[in-house]
Amino acid sequence: MLFRSELEHTEEEYSIVAEYTPRSENNYIVFCKIVENSETVFEVKTFAGSREQAKEIVDNWKSNAESIYPEILKSLTTKKNK
Repeated sequence: MLFRSELEHTEEEYSIVAEYTPRSENNYIVFCKIVENSETVFEVKTFAGSREQAKEIVDNWKSNAESIYPEILKSLTTKKNK
């Protein structure tokens, strides 16, 4: 995938960002994104039902974004049989 090869060559020019914000005790908004050359190239926002789940999403994104991102992109760009 293009992104992966870019990661290998321009490590200083990209960053993986993930954070969560509580809305209530059982409702958290989680933001995950990839920034290259000061521009957001991928961003997803989702909800988590607990602080632990929100933290798990953040930790997984920070540790695995370079494998998660291509899978999401592949799913979004592949025609599905109905």
